[in-house]
Amino acid sequence: MSVMGRFTTRSLKKNLVRTIVTVLGVALSALLVTAVLSTFVSLNRFLYDMELAESGSWEACVELADGAQAALAQEDGSLSAAGAQLAATLSDIGFCSYDDLGETGGNNDMSYLALKGFTGDVSSVLGLRCTDGRLPQSADEVLLPYNLSDENTGYDNGYRLGATVTLTFGQRQVPEGQPNAEGRLNSSQGFYVVDANGVTSANGARPEEVVSETLVDKQTRSFTVVGFYSRWNQAVVTGVGWTAFTAEPPAPGAFTEAYLEVPGAQTSAEVESAATQAFPDAEAVQLHNSLLRARGVTSQSPLWESFGAIVVILAVVVIVACISLIYNAFNISVVQRMRQFGLLASIGATKRQLRRSVALEGAIIAGIGVPLGILAGLGATAAALAWANPLFMESMVGDVGPGGNYLDGLSLGLHIDGGIIAFAAVLTVFTVFASLLVPMLRAGKASPIESIRDTRSVRIGRRGMRKAAAAARSKRAIWTPRGFAGRVMGVGGTIASLNRSREKSKGRTASAALAVAVTLMMTAGQLDVTLSTLTRTADVIPYDFMVFSYVDINRPSGDGGEQAVSDDGDAPATADDGGAADAGPSYDEVIDAYGNLYRDLSQVEAVQPRGWQVSYDTAGIVPASVTGDAVGMVKAELPDGDCMPLLTVCLMDDQLFDELCSRVGIDPQEITESETPKAIGAGTTYSRNPETGTFSEQSLFASTGAIRVLQGSSVNGAPLTSFYFDYGDDGSGEIWGCSRPDAEGNQELSPLAEADNVLADVDVVAIAGKDAFFSSSNEMTIAMPLSKGVEWGFGRSFMNSMSFSAMLDCDHDRMMDTEEDLYAATNGFSSSFVKAYPGTYVHTGVSNLYSSQVSMTNLVSIVRLFSLLFSVILVLIAMANVFNTLTNSLALRRREFAVMQSIGMGRRTFRSMIAAECVGYGAWGLVFGVLASLVVGLALNMALGSTIENAAFTVPWAYLGLSLALVVVAMGLSVAWGLHLCRSRNIVEALRME
Repeated sequence: MSVMGRFTTRSLKKNLVRTIVTVLGVALSALLVTAVLSTFVSLNRFLYDMELAESGSWEACVELADGAQAALAQEDGSLSAAGAQLAATLSDIGFCSYDDLGETGGNNDMSYLALKGFTGDVSSVLGLRCTDGRLPQSADEVLLPYNLSDENTGYDNGYRLGATVTLTFGQRQVPEGQPNAEGRLNSSQGFYVVDANGVTSANGARPEEVVSETLVDKQTRSFTVVGFYSRWNQAVVTGVGWTAFTAEPPAPGAFTEAYLEVPGAQTSAEVESAATQAFPDAEAVQLHNSLLRARGVTSQSPLWESFGAIVVILAVVVIVACISLIYNAFNISVVQRMRQFGLLASIGATKRQLRRSVALEGAIIAGIGVPLGILAGLGATAAALAWANPLFMESMVGDVGPGGNYLDGLSLGLHIDGGIIAFAAVLTVFTVFASLLVPMLRAGKASPIESIRDTRSVRIGRRGMRKAAAAARSKRAIWTPRGFAGRVMGVGGTIASLNRSREKSKGRTASAALAVAVTLMMTAGQLDVTLSTLTRTADVIPYDFMVFSYVDINRPSGDGGEQAVSDDGDAPATADDGGAADAGPSYDEVIDAYGNLYRDLSQVEAVQPRGWQVSYDTAGIVPASVTGDAVGMVKAELPDGDCMPLLTVCLMDDQLFDELCSRVGIDPQEITESETPKAIGAGTTYSRNPETGTFSEQSLFASTGAIRVLQGSSVNGAPLTSFYFDYGDDGSGEIWGCSRPDAEGNQELSPLAEADNVLADVDVVAIAGKDAFFSSSNEMTIAMPLSKGVEWGFGRSFMNSMSFSAMLDCDHDRMMDTEEDLYAATNGFSSSFVKAYPGTYVHTGVSNLYSSQVSMTNLVSIVRLFSLLFSVILVLIAMANVFNTLTNSLALRRREFAVMQSIGMGRRTFRSMIAAECVGYGAWGLVFGVLASLVVGLALNMALGSTIENAAFTVPWAYLGLSLALVVVAMGLSVAWGLHLCRSRNIVEALRME
């Protein structure tokens, strides 16, 4: 080793504390960069592996009208020329009516079992895996959905492994002469129906009431059942239901989905271009965006754009903080050794050798700190991911149901990427040497004479000389307190003020270190706020179960069911008072039936009932001052400036309504004892913009006030029972209402503004926040007590759109058993209601809300964990920076302190001087640190804007208080250690400083 090398290593050993702190600073920098990047890469890898397991490795799906096009593209080289590979195909063979499949249970009026042939490795390409058995290997074998198996249905249809089944299938045909008819339909198209008004639809209409498609050209084939599957993904989804699979290539003229992989594609546009080039006559091209996004090929998800921007911002903050820490350490080291550099220069050391000495010091520290930091970063990331894995799997995957073993072996763990590790190492080393530039130049400029005299650190300008002369002529005592600092801290404060003015560079260094510390700790707070905001976009209803039901009365107008409301809005009158045996249920009977259902649900073992409600859709007239500004709110503008929105009315039982009032902060009696209708409005909600994919917290009710709610509407004497919004070309529109078909199938259809309407005045006396579970996305919603709502006549005319919801809690140890018991109770309700009122159709369901709560709780815990780890590392960097800067700054002033003590400065004055200097450093550091942290916070808030529109910027006041406390602690420890170093030598030794 050269003389300069030995000099450098000896200097590092001699100043061991400074060396250790600097190595720790570099290690923390490498640790944080490695942890941030490794966490992002590991999460991305997990999502990629999960997407492979769920949906396969395909990147583009091309819909072809003729299956022969797939084989032709391979033969004529179109695929290879486009850089694409044909990984698998699915082609239509036919469609099986559920009537021909035997007794399967459920309502399959508008569904088929699609029969498809496949080629390729559909297990890996499409994620098609078996719950039981294996995939077909020939055209006489079939894979069926698990819901058809005898084990699932309980019927003996012969759908079991090894059995031979005969399937009757045909082609879907639209009747000639129907509007929007396209002849034959394929598996990508929904069920074709045309209502009495000539409107084509695939949702909500019952086949017996409309003209619908038929199956033609029926034929039969026998298959051996070799397997069952249960998962719903891209491969099995069709426009009309589940799919049965057999191993068979596409037939000429058969609708075919060709699944492509495009190796080497860098963007989603390249994938789409390759698919279009290979199949220029394709009917449609669909990209596997979730897989491409996880591969880094596309970033179309606003959420991932936000996360990517946050990672970049944090990386910049870390780099700046590390440069500050390392620069301060090396700069102080160089200043401390300027006498040594001057002596070396005086005996022949060149500027290049001096600069190399500083560079060698940086290389040694980087060589120790960077590997330690990277190893510690990988270890910390692995530990954090191992802790978060069970929570993350439960949040992201949940209960996968039958056949869930497709995720066996999949876990959120550390994914070591050599490129990421190399990038973290290079970035940290670059940060070290970027921090060395100024100290290297300063060392190279060391003047032998001035370094030996040790005068470069303090220069007294002309202004200082004039002040010194004036002070000498003054009759005031030399140690008289002067200025604000002197008046508060005495003579020590005056000396501290003079020190700051004559040694501004040292003061700026200390203040900068403190500012960086405040910025880092405030950044940790801003990160916590930002990530917490992302998790709030998902609302969770605070109950374990919600049981829901609605009754489709399915009666022509005039045969019972909905009841008209008289003009005074009080006395209901049935459309048929004859009490015919086949009349639908009355309003009161439906309410009573729902009350009985809630009573039965409440008696299920381990259930704690929390309340129930009925809700229905109607319309209203709302003043502009009361109407919120939610994007996509369904409303029609009226000439006077008011609006007519679609409106949801919730009628809650006393228990549920009292809880809502408690959350809102009003006395329930204000509404329950009122003679006139009063309600609570839904104020804000998070909703997703379908065009941008972003979320926004939007206002439904802007304020309290009087509104008018539609209680009944009719055209030509026929009650309007349902409403929809008819959009115009410019985005505006109006609300239309329609009646149920009469005995001949005729319906009345009219703009609501032109109908005979009965409106009730309702006073909205309170606004609930977005946590009001009764609010629906973009629809104005009000809630009132069920007893008063019935008394005031709400819902009597809209029974067919009325739905029931029961909120229940239960013992979490019996979740599965309780869910089964709840299903049994709802099935019993459906059977008894249909028997009591023939011709009705009852829809029921049980929603397990507890799993959603657990998922959200786990997600928040994960976010908090990573935010906490990041905060801890930032605090350590900040503390190391402050400690290193202040202790070495004090150590450099040992000679100065010795001079002060030699001329009579006492310990009390000395301590007040140090305290005053620290207060000055801390004040400036706090000011600039808060300003810098606000800039970082605004940048994080802008990154959040990719996911949440108009996200409110929040100052983390708690972290500001924590920053102040930690800065005080760091300064106290630093000053205590620095003064200890100063006292370790006596005055004579400090004055010699040789």
